[in-house]
Amino acid sequence: MKLYEIRGELEEILARAIDLDTGEVLDEALCAELDAVQGKLEDKALDVAAFVVNIEADAEALKTRAKQLSERARIEQNRADSLKRYLASCLEPSAKLKDSRVAIGWRKSEACVLDVADVQTLPERWRRVSYSAATSEIKEALKAGDPEAAKVAHLETRQNLQVR
Repeated sequence: MKLYEIRGELEEILARAIDLDTGEVLDEALCAELDAVQGKLEDKALDVAAFVVNIEADAEALKTRAKQLSERARIEQNRADSLKRYLASCLEPSAKLKDSRVAIGWRKSEACVLDVADVQTLPERWRRVSYSAATSEIKEALKAGDPEAAKVAHLETRQNLQVR
């Protein structure tokens, strides 16, 4: 039986066993059935929570492995870039070499190299600006009772399920 099905069964038994207006128990046998279904719900909920803990542990292990692989990829890319610089320093820019495995050649490209050290000195049309809300600072200001912060945000209390 699925967790949501147990919830529906509980509601059905409650509707039959207890008078919803007065809260009076109408049928003791149904109350025993209610206790059994409630136990199923709790067992099933704990089983699902245990499964969540296992999945989160797997996710954490995968994140760790991904970081390791990402670091390894970065190191290998640095090695390749270093060897390319070495090749470039050893070969003339017009050199073309080729065999069945690889081909070495040169191509022209253009790059914009800034002659100014401070980007703030560039005209506005050539600068990029990005903004993001400093939510942690706004939160602290709201907690401190700052009326300016209250104009732009509000605190919201949330209930977050924790499975450990």
